[in-house]
Amino acid sequence: MGQPAERLLQLGPDLHPGAEEALLESLPDPGLVGFAAFGDTYSAMAAAGEYRPAWTWVALRDGVVVARAAWWAGPKDDKPVALDWFDFTDASAAVQLLRASPLQAEYSLKLPPGWRDVPAVREQAQTRIDAAVAAGMSPLVERFRYRWTPDCGVPARPGRLEFRPEPDDAAILDVFRRIHQGSLDAHVRRTVAGGWGGGGEAVAAEHVEVVVLERGQPGDVLTGLALPAVPMFPEAAVRG
Repeated sequence: MGQPAERLLQLGPDLHPGAEEALLESLPDPGLVGFAAFGDTYSAMAAAGEYRPAWTWVALRDGVVVARAAWWAGPKDDKPVALDWFDFTDASAAVQLLRASPLQAEYSLKLPPGWRDVPAVREQAQTRIDAAVAAGMSPLVERFRYRWTPDCGVPARPGRLEFRPEPDDAAILDVFRRIHQGSLDAHVRRTVAGGWGGGGEAVAAEHVEVVVLERGQPGDVLTGLALPAVPMFPEAAVRG
């Protein structure tokens, strides 16, 4: 006999208030990849406004959660920006969940350093990637995230850069427009090529929106001027 069919739930309308977090976090998670590997929980992130119940889905089998997915967006977004919480105990249920959900956004998987070197971590990552591919997605890029910590210290300033407020939003948009010319960044290249919103103007506007979301108004952000001009290189990226 085959396994019982999955029941898909959209957390917002399908559950009474207060039950969403408990149901979603009932899925066992070894915490090796994704946000869980960095100490984050769905409940804490949802409480901070990172997730919305209507954009969080689970697959149930006999009342037990076997797959879950949560799509992230900014507070003013009217559609998800990224699927960044996705795990399961049953791969087929996970694939069915992604195929059945009307939400469309790229899948972003946060991984610890050296994730390929630890078999258990590599397996957890690869099963998620494989499920996303089976649901119709395709690999785009693998990024390396670098973080400054106080123990690294701060190098002496050579005086080549001048930092000043820029009140003209159009000037900031123009800076992004010029930075993206000839960029090797995978997301920039995709957008410029028209594969995700279309064109250089769109990708520049997209990055200004990120600035507004993370730092406030565009004019609140300091603009760096190179004197004299020095080459700028995009972050390293490996295309999947």
